[in-house]
Amino acid sequence: MRTPSAVAYTTSVPTDAMRQGIFTGLTNGSGGGVGAPVTIYDPSTNSPNAACPSSQANCFRQPFPNNVIPQNRFDPVAQKLMTFWPEPNCQGCITNPALQTNNWKTQGVANNPVNQLDTRIDHYFSEKFRMFARGSNQSGVSTDFNAFGNAGTPSGSGPTNYYNRNVTANAIYSLSPTMILNFNYGFARDVSFHTAFSQGTTPSSLGFPAAINGVVDNFEFPQISVSGNSSSYALGQASYTSLKDIPYSHIVRGDLTKVLSKHTLKTGATFEKLFVNFTQYGSPDGQYSFGSGYTQQNTSLGTSSSLGNAFATFLLGLPSNNGSDLQYTFSAATASAYAGAYFQDDWKVSRKLTVNLGVRYDVDIPRTERYNRLSYFNITAPSPLQGMVQSSATCPNCGNLKGAMEFVGTPGAAYGRHQTPTDLHNWAPRIGFAYNVFNKTVIRGAYGILYAPSMLQAAGTSGTSGTEGFTGGTALNTSLDSGQTFIASLSNPFPSGLIRPLGAAQGPISGTLTDIGGGVQDSYFIDYVNPMIQQWNFNIQQQVKGDWIIQAGYLGSKGQHLPDGESSINFNQLPASDLSLGSNLVAQVANPFYGIIQNPTSIYAKPTVQANYLLAAYPQYSGVSAFRKPIANSNYQSAILSAEHRYRNGLSLLIGYTASKLLDDASQVVNYIGQAGTKQDTYCRKCEKSVSSQDVPQRLVVSPNFELPFGRGRKYFNSIPRPADFVLGGWQMNGILTFQKGIPIAISNGGNSTGLNSPGIRPTDNGQNPARSGAIADRLNEYFVQTVFTQTPNYTFGNVGRFLPNVRQPGVHNLDFSLFKNFHPIEKMNLQFRAEAFNFTNSPTWAAPGTNVAAPSTFGIVTSASGNRSVQLALKLIY
Repeated sequence: MRTPSAVAYTTSVPTDAMRQGIFTGLTNGSGGGVGAPVTIYDPSTNSPNAACPSSQANCFRQPFPNNVIPQNRFDPVAQKLMTFWPEPNCQGCITNPALQTNNWKTQGVANNPVNQLDTRIDHYFSEKFRMFARGSNQSGVSTDFNAFGNAGTPSGSGPTNYYNRNVTANAIYSLSPTMILNFNYGFARDVSFHTAFSQGTTPSSLGFPAAINGVVDNFEFPQISVSGNSSSYALGQASYTSLKDIPYSHIVRGDLTKVLSKHTLKTGATFEKLFVNFTQYGSPDGQYSFGSGYTQQNTSLGTSSSLGNAFATFLLGLPSNNGSDLQYTFSAATASAYAGAYFQDDWKVSRKLTVNLGVRYDVDIPRTERYNRLSYFNITAPSPLQGMVQSSATCPNCGNLKGAMEFVGTPGAAYGRHQTPTDLHNWAPRIGFAYNVFNKTVIRGAYGILYAPSMLQAAGTSGTSGTEGFTGGTALNTSLDSGQTFIASLSNPFPSGLIRPLGAAQGPISGTLTDIGGGVQDSYFIDYVNPMIQQWNFNIQQQVKGDWIIQAGYLGSKGQHLPDGESSINFNQLPASDLSLGSNLVAQVANPFYGIIQNPTSIYAKPTVQANYLLAAYPQYSGVSAFRKPIANSNYQSAILSAEHRYRNGLSLLIGYTASKLLDDASQVVNYIGQAGTKQDTYCRKCEKSVSSQDVPQRLVVSPNFELPFGRGRKYFNSIPRPADFVLGGWQMNGILTFQKGIPIAISNGGNSTGLNSPGIRPTDNGQNPARSGAIADRLNEYFVQTVFTQTPNYTFGNVGRFLPNVRQPGVHNLDFSLFKNFHPIEKMNLQFRAEAFNFTNSPTWAAPGTNVAAPSTFGIVTSASGNRSVQLALKLIY
């Protein structure tokens, strides 16, 4: 199969004036218009001022004369990186003239050829024994479109070479006329190699220190993101592009069925062994983000929509990110096992009543790694630093330090080669019934518990596998005092050196001291049980005249221990009561760990440190987080109506309507596959409960299929000659009409901090309803009432929920239509011509409005639409 696809790509690139450091006349484009003037301040001019708090005495900066940055101040790496952005080429594409947003456009082709071979063999040994075997092989090379045509392109990622192979064997043996044994074996193996467009690009070729060449895992373009009082600019393929993924599994299953007079008994068991060989580079050559904060006037205040500019900060080479910004990994080889057994009884109590009773038991054996390269954080263990530091007013927990990294397969490991105990409590009962109340009326109901696969199955090194000590990174700390002084830059991002992971061997920053002075991430397993879902339903089904079946029902479910991948939960967050400390939270205080914590890139590597780190429960760590662990909850309630017209006189029709509500406190397992909310307070889980990002309150789908009643064998013209039937007969029309409400919107604060080391901060509303009614085309520049929301300042929590219950993204109204014509050149052959139109009415699908309250040029504004009509023609031969 060959499926080339056209790609149109529009983005923002810096203007010629910006590339020269000229920001004279710059405005923020608020409301899609001119907006307010933006002033650029020189970060090298920090000095005392009456506006500065005592915690940041040198917080005040002076503006660049005429808003122009002298070119001799440009960072040399920034100058080199600028050459990878093309020149603006599309004045007609611009959506915000003040910011020159979307001023570049191109188009090209992406290819995804697929070769697939499927085979199957069936053999009938006897009346009692038969079996089949099936095999499949799929391979291909998909190639993205390189929009910039160079190594720095942010559009597309690179070619993927892959093949997938699987084999299945099934045997069925009749032990008796009422007893059947079914045995199944399956094997599957997938191989995928994804290579970045920029493969081979060395850091030194971009102007970074040559020493970085010798320590990175792979040579590719770094990720560059620029956003703040500007259009958003990007370079480099996304993180986690380069990938070698080879999962394979063996599955054995047996089922036994026994039929009695009123009972059908079923029992069976499954065993699965899963293996994963995995290498994925996160940001092997670094990720560098630039905001407006370092070029605004006052370092002690939150971000401003009229002070500072992200691209100006980029030219000066001052990244604003803090984290594991140059990442290291290894090639993992993990394995896990699953076993399950079940028993079910379908009991026909009477002619009208059938009851289904069953129970299932599941066990997931946690993963192991071939060379024991797995870790787990013990939050209650005494710290190796215990006794080296005394408690004080600035560090109340220093006298009782807790927390140590532990490793599987080492002497004294709590769980042997595993990171957690095995969850042995996964009993899943279920019950259901069907009752024929009247001749054509049936009611049904059911309740059951289901367990999802464990988060501790075989996995790679990305996300939550718990490989700290073997994976990690070197943090880029541009400033340790909120921008009053700078210790690193783009051209010298890691002046204290680069720290590679050292494994389980005990050392100053390895073994039990892994992550000391930094942040604990995916190796903290706050919970390990399987995700559990309770489901229940009830419906009434009625058959009426004219071959119609009408159904009304209710469906509910409750999820517990669901994976939470929206954002990390920091157990080093300070309590909300500490908000009263205000800017004192970020004041520099004496560092009791100076000289004790020996990580040279740590925030503890200088005599002073921010006060909020020392006030935490685990002050020897900058953070203690649990990411993508089974701690989320959900609740779903829905009413379902449907009407089905069974095939008669050439017509079949299905109408389905669902009204529902989905609530949760985390909506995503991974936040790049869907909209994710921002958490605020680790200690208030109920405060995170809101409508889910996946909540669709109403959905209506109408699916008609109609064979036109013309031609031979039809109601009209049923005896016309074959040549006439060749034209008039065999026509069929099909359609799928969909109306669906949009998913909720999450409003972003666009900067600022609580100072508590909390997961995030949300905006504040004034209590009024921000929803606006009317056609979307009439409110593109004010999709909702923007003035309801304001940016929450530092040192406080916002009052907006994770997702808004009363403002949603544009919904869906779509008609897919097809027309078929069947030709019968000979009796046993059908040649079918198919004309299929997707989005037949060519209705626009409006993009979501901007949701960053600190970006007035896009906030509440719908800037684009998609959904062009697509038509495909095909011939299908059936014989």
